[in-house]
Amino acid sequence: MTKNSTPQNTVSPQTAAQRFAATRSAMGADAFDAMTAQEPDDLPAHLHKDPGHAALRRRMPWIADLARMEQYAAESLHMPAQAPLDPAGLEQAARDPMQLNVYVQPHLRLLRSGWDIPAIWQAVASGEAPPTDAAESFTAIYNDNGHAAVWSLNAPAYAVLENLVMQPSFALAAAAALRIEPSFALDRFLAMLVQQGLLAQEWHPPKLHS
Repeated sequence: MTKNSTPQNTVSPQTAAQRFAATRSAMGADAFDAMTAQEPDDLPAHLHKDPGHAALRRRMPWIADLARMEQYAAESLHMPAQAPLDPAGLEQAARDPMQLNVYVQPHLRLLRSGWDIPAIWQAVASGEAPPTDAAESFTAIYNDNGHAAVWSLNAPAYAVLENLVMQPSFALAAAAALRIEPSFALDRFLAMLVQQGLLAQEWHPPKLHS
């Protein structure tokens, strides 16, 4: 389950091999290259839905989400950051918490999976066997000064970001998190988001040119 706006761009097999390095390693180079030569668009969706990949999904039920995480990493590096919200700006904005709007950076991507995708990615990238037990994961992927960063979250933290991606109302995002964990430290999490530059002073969607 994901909450992101994903552009559909055709990529060359060579670009796909670089973008989906862990997915290619898990599948095997020959199988991956043959697939991307025929299906260059939205590889994660093909892996998730295409009946032709049913056998692969039975062997690697996490493969589509692994590809999705790699796709989000590539996307995050091509999205410009907005002016970050600093602690002083957050303090000023938070004077009326119920009316507070919080804007996440447009390069942030979110991935929820029934598998520990960051651990699987790390294992595959290291040439090790990936974990075999299902484990729900909540992951944020973002541009950290030109490098794709992966942040493993807990469920209430993910709920905050998931809601803020859809609309900037902090009150609604906070309510969603507190329904999951009433003792969740919202103030501490907001401070972490500011520290990592993941909140923007305001968000302007990119202009579309026809």
